[in-house]
Amino acid sequence: MNNFKKMLAVCGNSVSGSSASPWGYMISTYQGLGFANPKISFYDDSIILFGGYNAGAASIKKDGSDVNWSKEYTGPALTHSTYGSDNPSFGNIKSYNRPLVLSSTKTIFEQNGVWLWTSPTFLYFQFTAYKFINTGTGALTSTKIIPQETSYQTTTSSIYVEVFGFCCDSSGNYMLSYESGNQAYLEGYNSSDVLQWTKKTFDRYDGLIPLVENIGTDTEVVCREDGENRFVKVNITTGAISNYNGKRLSGNNTGTNLANRGFERLGYDSSGNLSFVQTGVDETDANTTPNRQHVWVRMSSSGSVVSAYGIAYLPSSQQNYAACMDGSDNLYFMHRDDGESGETTSEYGPKIIKLASDGTTVWERVITSNYAGTSVCTIYDINVSGDLVYVTCRIRHGSPFGYDYAIFAFPTDGTATTFSGGGKTYYFKALTDGNSRFAVNSYTHTVTTDTGTATWSTATSPGDYTAGIAASSDSDLTENFTVLTSS
Repeated sequence: MNNFKKMLAVCGNSVSGSSASPWGYMISTYQGLGFANPKISFYDDSIILFGGYNAGAASIKKDGSDVNWSKEYTGPALTHSTYGSDNPSFGNIKSYNRPLVLSSTKTIFEQNGVWLWTSPTFLYFQFTAYKFINTGTGALTSTKIIPQETSYQTTTSSIYVEVFGFCCDSSGNYMLSYESGNQAYLEGYNSSDVLQWTKKTFDRYDGLIPLVENIGTDTEVVCREDGENRFVKVNITTGAISNYNGKRLSGNNTGTNLANRGFERLGYDSSGNLSFVQTGVDETDANTTPNRQHVWVRMSSSGSVVSAYGIAYLPSSQQNYAACMDGSDNLYFMHRDDGESGETTSEYGPKIIKLASDGTTVWERVITSNYAGTSVCTIYDINVSGDLVYVTCRIRHGSPFGYDYAIFAFPTDGTATTFSGGGKTYYFKALTDGNSRFAVNSYTHTVTTDTGTATWSTATSPGDYTAGIAASSDSDLTENFTVLTSS
């Protein structure tokens, strides 16, 4: 039992065990429960969090009643022939994909870190890896480091790689999609982690973003090409790749090469339509103040657009957002709080809007505190399960002064909730001035015929860096956390 679980046993968690009861945890330092850049996934009766700083991760009961485990993952250390050994730092580096839960004993998450030397000269390596952990215990089982553009022993400047995503089926087979050496790769593995096939294409911008995290009993996953608005399907057991619906969506600036930063995958809606959010669309309309909006799309298997709604954050054209969709096809869209100084009543904190499937606003809320300055919050993720919406963020407090990392669970019906603990109070509530921070408008895509795909060829896996890289390890986190009571 780690220190946090000991603390819960001593002071008790005041929230009830009902799945609809709000709850929250707060931490005032970078470590713990994956609270720096944490992404939220679900498994059984728990949520799985993984964040950036110190590669923290945790499993928490959905009702907030207990922490199953909390871990940090150190390494992998790199030994450079000239610069010597260095343990990676994780800082505020984001992971753009939620943890992928395959079973009770296997979860995969994307890890980003930095190997940094200042002597004999400055050298910076950003690395990306897949970490494999035991879902039930958090124990690290393996690490796969993605090869960079050049060997770390010979490169003289910064190096960078990107993970486009990953997905699995109900049998535990899974597919990894990433960039290496400026080429896009796909790898298929069986449930025993044995590589079954490898495909590559020679342009990293043709990398594939899986639109569904778990395809269940299906054999094919639908993907979007990174630099295009074309859709293809991949058989994750054989590696066969073909065009999905012969359509391309155009009429906007979706080919931004910001795949994971500008594209939120929502999976299938209740009618089997693919759902996703595109970001940074350059078009405007009469109700849109900034020149960028996000577009929530639901697309049928035939390629027709069932619905599309532009969502503009009015106070600012800043694009930092997160989104999720529930089983009734409602969208929960969260945005950062930039530009509040221009509002009738400034309220700093994440802004959240819930939209029905027809694009109408169900409610709009803010998570805020007694802070009255102009500093922005940082949003990490929003996800929904049952009657609760889960939000992870970094938010400021006025008295006592400082930032807190927090996870809040609040009702999907938008009921106002007050969270208190550690001398601080946070509010999930309607905006005081009643002014909407969002403009929601119908959006029209141009749908054209496009039956092509990038050229993918059978390839040899680029492998995994092993020479000079020590093994990773895990350890229990020993941070103290504050349990927030709710009312």
